[in-house]
Amino acid sequence: MSIDSIDYRYHAVGQGLFASGALVERGPMRARFRWVYDCGTVSGNQLVIDGINDMASLNDSRQRLDLVTISHFDKDHISGLAELLGHFPVDTLMLPYATLAARLALAFAQGVTSSDPVFRLFADPVGYIRALDGGRRIGRILFVPPSDGEAVPPPPDAPEEMPGIDGEEGDFEFRLDTEALGDTEASELMIDDDADQSPRAESLRRGGRLRVEGLWEFVPYNNADLLPPDLEDFARAVGILREELLAAAAAWRAGQGTPGSVHTAVATLKLYYDARFGSDAVARNLISLFLYAGPLPGLRLHDRNSLVAYQPGNHRHWDHPRRVAQLFSGDGYLDSRERLDALVRHFSEVRIDRVGIFQVMHHGAGRNWHKGVAGRLAPLISVFSSDPERGNTYHPKADVLRDFWSYGPTQVDLRSSLHVEVG
Repeated sequence: MSIDSIDYRYHAVGQGLFASGALVERGPMRARFRWVYDCGTVSGNQLVIDGINDMASLNDSRQRLDLVTISHFDKDHISGLAELLGHFPVDTLMLPYATLAARLALAFAQGVTSSDPVFRLFADPVGYIRALDGGRRIGRILFVPPSDGEAVPPPPDAPEEMPGIDGEEGDFEFRLDTEALGDTEASELMIDDDADQSPRAESLRRGGRLRVEGLWEFVPYNNADLLPPDLEDFARAVGILREELLAAAAAWRAGQGTPGSVHTAVATLKLYYDARFGSDAVARNLISLFLYAGPLPGLRLHDRNSLVAYQPGNHRHWDHPRRVAQLFSGDGYLDSRERLDALVRHFSEVRIDRVGIFQVMHHGAGRNWHKGVAGRLAPLISVFSSDPERGNTYHPKADVLRDFWSYGPTQVDLRSSLHVEVG
């Protein structure tokens, strides 16, 4: 089985991230597999809605998304999720796994309170997603646990033997390479015991990956230190108030809102958090799901594996048949050689050598980076998705941009999108 091209897009959302991709057949154009990585902005949600409408208007027959990955719960990465689910049914929604204590610490670090509607995403992510318009059109929610330091075996040199395809003739089958673990952390995720609830919640095994019928693979990496030593006391406090929080999840599912007792429990935890951490909030982006998306040996494009990158008034071309994979980082940290070594070890040198497009961490923020990241990954295109003129963030930082200067730095902002076609 073959396809004609790979279609990568970074949508113009300013300070945020909204990326999509597809495996495409031509004549007429038909997307055989479609995915999204993050969908949010703080530069005005109409930008995300415009990007979703652009996706919906593409001339293809696959008006559903096979995989949506959310790197973490910051607004500039999730603000458009409800709109996205309203437009497209989704087969698999993939999220990083985090303990309840870690999720609540992240909420407090961002100033989210129990009266904010989005607070439920931190306290009860499965219930929050199920309650969204379109949430019931998700096939499953897949949580990715933290990496245990083991490498994901590199893809073989020869095409893999895969079982037959289910469904419509010619369609790809999207499946895990091993079975999911099921609701092993149901109490931490506040999942109820109703097996008939949709979407179902599952956990990927550590070191697991997802494959598309012997042609393509998605390899996630959750490098979060989910419970740093300075959060242990806070985790104990969360444990004491767990029953009240579990009661809140049950009330939300029953449509009864957030009881006053839960506001009290959350307020107590917030006071404890503030007393412990003060203004030195725990870093928001310790939880950020990296994702490698790249070809397996079974993939054969009809043309040469050349990359053509299009931006308004400009296009660039590379003939590089091996470097057609993509690596997303969300707001992840590669701020030390040790973190970078761990990432390369997880994905394997084979996959890193195939990365042609790299989404630079946290819009090019200096604190997520260390000098030499660009040279180690050596992408053809380095994407900075940000609004350089916004507020006091000024992303990307000059030092980060200089590090990537020889690796195709490309700005995606309020007006400039990026379209890369491989084929």
